Amino acid sequence: MTARSGLLAVLPLTLAGVLPLAGDPVIVFSPQSWQFGSIFQGDRIQALVTVKNTGDQAVEVTLLPTCTCIAVSPAKGTLAAGGEKSFLLSYDSVDDQGITRKDFVIRTRPPGLAPPWYSITGVVRAESRPKASSASPSVGFEGSRSAGAVVSARRRARLPPWSLLSDEVPSFIL
Repeated sequence: MTARSGLLAVLPLTLAGVLPLAGDPVIVFSPQSWQFGSIFQGDRIQALVTVKNTGDQAVEVTLLPTCTCIAVSPAKGTLAAGGEKSFLLSYDSVDDQGITRKDFVIRTRPPGLAPPWYSITGVVRAESRPKASSASPSVGFEGSRSAGAVVSARRRARLPPWSLLSDEVPSFIL
């Protein structure tokens, strides 16, 4: 394949809006997904997600919950070129148990500048919470004990046993 034929193969994709043109805004989420580890059924947890516009023009980002168990505040924001904004995500596990995945649909204006969804994953344990639980560490991103996640003061999540050995949730859990 010559350089010219490679360019001709990419050009229709760019014109169709599949690939952003040079200079278009590109949205990056930090972290790329919220992996909350293991929590008890009924726990309500929150996490702060930062969205950055790495492009050179403004873009509007909207996060749409796909069920009533997840919420976001604010629901939308405009990011200047090179700017960033934080969104507070919430998850109520009252109706879930086992390996869980929930998604926010991501819409951008101009369209197509971000992944189609932002995922929340983890394990919701159906058994009851131990009675003698004092201040348990909060669950963070990717199963770590980071300060990035805020867990409801009334219901704190207990870290899974493997978190003592590593800061990551084993891939077989997710």
